[in-house]
Amino acid sequence: MLHWADLMKEGSPQSRQIVLLEVQARLWRLARDLVPTLPSSASGTPLDAPADWSKYERMVILLAERYREPLTVREVAKAVGLHPVYAMRLFRKMSGTTIRQCILQHRISHAQRLLATTDEKILTVALKSGFKSVTQFYAAFHRFVGQTPRKYLRSLRG
Repeated sequence: MLHWADLMKEGSPQSRQIVLLEVQARLWRLARDLVPTLPSSASGTPLDAPADWSKYERMVILLAERYREPLTVREVAKAVGLHPVYAMRLFRKMSGTTIRQCILQHRISHAQRLLATTDEKILTVALKSGFKSVTQFYAAFHRFVGQTPRKYLRSLRG
């Protein structure tokens, strides 16, 4: 990050572009690390139910496409033809996290990208990332990133 701060101080468009691309790449790596490894059943053997994998995959795609929209577990489950309780169980079994946490992680990652690559105000970033209030955004951002959006922004800009 210190290197990024030094590049940003140069003030050239090329330096800014380099930093923005590197930050975006870092965020993509973090998101990739969140992708679950092949889950196992309680006995330790890999799950091999193609229908479950297909439904899980469809839920993941739906969340990735619609995380900025108001989205409930019931809507996600309905979209893939599952009961909400089973959808929540399946998602947690496959990913190790909840549907709601996944939505929040997508929103926070999107907010981080916007903060790193635009000059938008924090309120605008919150709304564009799918949050309905700044309070909700600040709480989620701090929980996932470990600092407030304002501190995160300051750390990016030196």
